[in-house]
Amino acid sequence: MSKEYSELSPIVEGIQALRHAQGDFAAAAEMAGADGDPELKGLAEEEMQGLRVRLPELELNIKLALLPRDEDDERNAILEVRAGTGGEEAALFRRRAVPHVPALCGAEGLAL
Repeated sequence: MSKEYSELSPIVEGIQALRHAQGDFAAAAEMAGADGDPELKGLAEEEMQGLRVRLPELELNIKLALLPRDEDDERNAILEVRAGTGGEEAALFRRRAVPHVPALCGAEGLAL
């Protein structure tokens, strides 16, 4: 039960953040369209501009979170790097590529 909860909580939080941002956008649009203080209208326009960028990002995060998970995502993997065919050139490539593997794993959030 707690595993399901931990898988669903980012989706729920993303949807809540999207709804909050949509509400903020509607309120800012109402302020920008109302007759009144031009300074307040300017602030509302600035807020709307920021939300125009943020809303698609929030929607994308929700879509990505809703993608089905692969069962193999939780499993370990073994990476074997061999020189293979190609003789000395393949061995040279392997020697140059292997030192970069830890940095790549760190950038992707993987553990060695």
